[in-house]
Amino acid sequence: MSGTCSLIIQGKDILDFDEIDEKIGVLSTAKYKKGDVFSKSSPNKIPNDLWIYDCNIDKYIDVNEALCDLLNKIKVSKEYIRQLSGLSDVCIRCYVQSDLAQIGFDLSPYIINELANVNVRFEISILSWGEVEKN
Repeated sequence: MSGTCSLIIQGKDILDFDEIDEKIGVLSTAKYKKGDVFSKSSPNKIPNDLWIYDCNIDKYIDVNEALCDLLNKIKVSKEYIRQLSGLSDVCIRCYVQSDLAQIGFDLSPYIINELANVNVRFEISILSWGEVEKN
């Protein structure tokens, strides 16, 4: 299993990236201005400013550890994140990818509680390539 657990802030208006970096206390892993494109292979223009901070799942034992790391890093700025969520679309996204057809994971009670304390949308996105495990 691989993927990312991310804090994503999508502006309804212009985002002040420097302020977000400072107030949240982490440097984004990606920033996009309205009108930018994600890549040459995806020429669609980005409709709004976008600030993203990723924790890669592959360097952890499971999704809970990646989410715990992300939540610990943003814990001190949860009031600021809540304020931003009134002005922007803010979410925590857990994106999981696997070569296998059937994948799943659980969220610990601690993680559920910490997600509730941040009080922003939580998204789960799963991509399975549909292979069968060979024994």
